[in-house]
Amino acid sequence: MVSRRWKKIAFFLVHPGSFLSWHDFPIFLFCLLVSSGLWLIIRFSQPYEQIINVPLTYTGIGKNLALVSFSDSVLTLKASIRGIQIVNFRYIHQPQPYSIDVTSLKARQIHPLRYKAILPVGQLLPDIAQKLGIGGQITVIDPDTLSFILEKRMTRRLPVHVDVIYTIPPGMMLADSLFVKPPKVEVTGPASVLDTLRNLHTITTNLGQVVKDHTFQLSLRKPIESLPFIIEPSKVEVSVLVDKFTEVLAEVPVSLPDSTECRLKIIPEKVKLHLVMPMRRFREFEPSICRVGVSCPSTGNQSAITLPVQILQLPAYVRCLEMEPPMVEFLILD
Repeated sequence: MVSRRWKKIAFFLVHPGSFLSWHDFPIFLFCLLVSSGLWLIIRFSQPYEQIINVPLTYTGIGKNLALVSFSDSVLTLKASIRGIQIVNFRYIHQPQPYSIDVTSLKARQIHPLRYKAILPVGQLLPDIAQKLGIGGQITVIDPDTLSFILEKRMTRRLPVHVDVIYTIPPGMMLADSLFVKPPKVEVTGPASVLDTLRNLHTITTNLGQVVKDHTFQLSLRKPIESLPFIIEPSKVEVSVLVDKFTEVLAEVPVSLPDSTECRLKIIPEKVKLHLVMPMRRFREFEPSICRVGVSCPSTGNQSAITLPVQILQLPAYVRCLEMEPPMVEFLILD
């Protein structure tokens, strides 16, 4: 009996024209779509138990303490939600990070410089459910408690390091080093982190090919992305100045080592530097601002008769292509 019924269904699917005329097909298709839509509505409106992973972020710095580490960055929950919400969380909008303000935490001292705070996740569930739009039951799977390590906060002024990628077309060069305004910023955060920093980086930006002066703003990057810091100001203004270059031949005296251990006479006493510089800086350039010199000869090589000439000082906007001669002869004076 059952096999005969399935045979009829299979025959209908293969030969629908035996049961329906082509004039009835639009009505059949319409009814199929309506019934499928009703089935989807019923399925999506029913509640299902679903595992949801909620990312956690931490913000805020207290008057005396700053967050230095935390136990968890993801909260795993089990919630009773409708099918349409499951589709939304899986394929359309992932759960947004839930932000926890650490300034309101009550901490106890565990070390002369460190403190510990604990936050039961159950206290956060009503707010999390509201922000996720979950009206059904919600329970915590892992973790049930969040723990934090805090320490004394400090403020430091740090120089800004610009992370920027660019190219300059042939025949042009930088007219000066990158100009940053302000050159230093104030950073507030945990003392153990700030003590290790020498500078603060901007976000990396690719400018492509720079053919004219360009000024833009860059945001500053936190030393540790997962920890809260206060950076004032949070952005800096960067200027990239470019210009056509010109070549200059400068004759510069070679400086002798300032040491009583060796008294030298060098031949020649001057070298020629083949330099390139931006045309806008040509008038202000003087060979006297360039310095080259030699070091005392090595005592382990008695047969050496020449010393390499080293560039000791060049303006930031000048680049040396060649030095003539690169080596000078020397005599040791008694």
